[in-house]
Formats: sequence, C-alpha cells, structure tokens
Amino acid sequence: MKNTDKIIVVQFRFKNRSDDIIWGQIKRASNALKTQLELGGFTVLRNSSIKDEKENAALVFLLHAKKIENSLVRIGPEISSKIHCEKFILANSKKSQLMWIDEKGKIKSLQKRKYDDAILFLKNLLKNNLKNSGIPKGLEKDFITGVKIISANKVSNKSIKEAVAILP
Repeated sequence: MKNTDKIIVVQFRFKNRSDDIIWGQIKRASNALKTQLELGGFTVLRNSSIKDEKENAALVFLLHAKKIENSLVRIGPEISSKIHCEKFILANSKKSQLMWIDEKGKIKSLQKRKYDDAILFLKNLLKNNLKNSGIPKGLEKDFITGVKIISANKVSNKSIKEAVAILP
C-alpha cells in the first residue's frame, strides 16, 4: 500500500439506518471535509467514503501532503485604491509578520497559518466547529459520540483498511 503517509482517515460509528440514507450522508460529509481542507490550504487529491456491513464508516482523504508550509501570503488590493488598502492593512496588521508592495503594485502580507497539519486541522474543526463544517445534520450525533482522525497506517478495522488500500 503506497502513499499511506499522505492518507487521512476520519473514522466513526453510526446508528443503524437504511443504506441509501447513510451512503448519502457519508458522501456529503466526505465532500464537505474536502472543501474545508482545501479552504485550510491543503491539497486533496482524492476523497472517498466507506462503510462496512455493521456500524463503522470512514471518510478517506489522499492529500498532496499532510503537513503544509506554516506561512501563507495574503494578496491585497492595488496601492492606488487607498480605502481598500487601509481596510486590508487594518484587517491584517495583527496577523502579519511582514507587509510589502509587490512589483505589480499590490499590497501583500506574510502570515502564519493557524494549522499546517491536516489531522490537527480536522480535529479542531470537528471538535470546535462541527455545526459549520458541512457535516450533514444526520451525522452530527454520530460524530459527537466519537470520531477518530488518524493516518491510514493506524487503521485497525479490516474492511476500512481494505478500502484504504485501493484508494491510491
């Protein structure tokens, strides 16, 4: 199994419900977390959802990298727009490590990312911001009762392990 160092698995148990309902929910959850990861600066190469015959489900993400650069550059307006520049400076001055004007006349700000590790990013999102994560309402209780966010090589459930093996 290659690329396991780039695969994250969000594993959880779900209360019994019909197959078409749970499949729809876990597919939507997988796509929602893919979007959140991308908004956080991570590159998701593939994502999928898996469930076994019992009560276990997993959302699987193949990332370009689980850890990314811990700083980012925010691009602001052109310096000819005084009002927009003032707003950008005001909004970014506390977070900015460095601010400059590039050769095209745009203001830029170098900032530290809140999360540069995808596992920590997802743990924080699902623990502190589940309501805004995009996880379907029907899965929220299942996620609250226990979700594990782990690297692919730490998966112990047999059917999830098999499904992860065919992802890359």
